[in-house]
Amino acid sequence: MDFHADIVHVHDWQTALAPAYLKRWHWNDEVLGNAASVLTIHNAAYQGRYGSECWPYVGLGWELFNGGAFEDYGATNFLKGGIVFADAVNTVSPTYASEIRTAELGYGMAPYLNNKGDSFWGIVNGVDYDEWNPAVDKLLPRAIRPPTCLARALTRSVAAAHG
Repeated sequence: MDFHADIVHVHDWQTALAPAYLKRWHWNDEVLGNAASVLTIHNAAYQGRYGSECWPYVGLGWELFNGGAFEDYGATNFLKGGIVFADAVNTVSPTYASEIRTAELGYGMAPYLNNKGDSFWGIVNGVDYDEWNPAVDKLLPRAIRPPTCLARALTRSVAAAHG
């Protein structure tokens, strides 16, 4: 296979184990070995907290649980582990990033997010039309002017044929 991943991008607690698996199991892998991991948090309140009895099924050593990346007051916390292991963490806006860095609004994740330093930031959802405007982009096969569903469908079909 002639494919090498540059980035593995995961979202929320449901996929937050992936950065740990990358570092523990796939560090020497031909496809995933050099990939950086990015975790996007949409809502820090949803953390994937389960009893410690689930930990053996995760397949990672107890050293990552006992006082480690995934342990949270005796429970398993998948979001916490994802934050610790991800190379970078982002969220849905700069404002939300600032909010969840605080003890009041971070749902217990603030210390781990603050430890990320500049590797944690917020990205505004949507498109900045001053930065990129699909109505005038010469690289698109056809201009997209909302709500042009036909143009979107044509662009998707061209992208699928070339991609």
